[in-house]
Amino acid sequence: MFCFSLAASGQSLWERLAVWYEGSVLHELLTYFRETYFTVEARTYEHLPLGANTAATAQAVILSLAVAVILVSFLNYYTRVYLGRVVRKLIKEEAHSPESAKTLMELGFFRSSLVRRELSKGISLRRLIRCVEEEEFLAEQTENAAAKEGEKPEKTQHVSANSAKEKTFRMDFLTARFYIPQELRYRASVRYERKGSGLLALVLVILGALVFSALACRLLPDLLQLLDNILGMSAPQ
Repeated sequence: MFCFSLAASGQSLWERLAVWYEGSVLHELLTYFRETYFTVEARTYEHLPLGANTAATAQAVILSLAVAVILVSFLNYYTRVYLGRVVRKLIKEEAHSPESAKTLMELGFFRSSLVRRELSKGISLRRLIRCVEEEEFLAEQTENAAAKEGEKPEKTQHVSANSAKEKTFRMDFLTARFYIPQELRYRASVRYERKGSGLLALVLVILGALVFSALACRLLPDLLQLLDNILGMSAPQ
C-alpha cells in the first residue's frame, strides 16, 4: 500500500522523507539549535582585516572539527569495544600459538559478519591475530615457489607469500583457527582494553565536542571584537 501511494504520487521515498522533514518538529528544533548555538555571528571589525566570509569559514572549521572528533570516537568505540571482543576472548582463552588456536565457533563469533570481514579483509585485527591455515598455506606456497626457482625459501618468502595471500587463499571460517602470538599479547591487551572506551566515554566525548563547538561559535565573535578593541586602543591617534 505504501509503495502504491509512492508510485501514485510520483515521488521517491527520499523525496517524501525530505518533504516530511521540512515540515517536521525535528527540522524546527535542529534549525533552532543550529542558528542559536552553532552559528558564528558575522561582524565588521574596524582594525582586523577580515573578509566578508570569515564568519562562515570559521563556523565551517569549528563544526568540521567537532564532526571529526565524533567520527573518530565512534570508530574507536567500534574498534576497541565491538571488534575488540574477539581479541579479549583469544587472550582469555590463552590462544597464543597454533596449537592453542581457536575457531570462531569456539570463540562465539561465527555469526558476526563484521568480525569475519575484519579477519579476512580488514587491517586492525589482522595486525595482531594470526590464522593457522593461512600461515600454513603461505608457507607451502613459498616452499613450492622456491623449489621451482631452485632457491632457498627465505629468499622468495616475501614475494611469494604476498602473491599467494592476494590471489589464492580463501578463509573458511568453519575450520579456520586463530591465535595471537605470545609476543603480541601485551600490545593486543593495551590496544583493545575496554576500560575507558565504553559507551559512557563515547557519550561524554560527543557531548564535549558539541559543547566546545557551541561555545566556540558563540564566543569567537566576542573574542575577535575584544582583539579589535585592543588594536584600536594601541593604534596611534
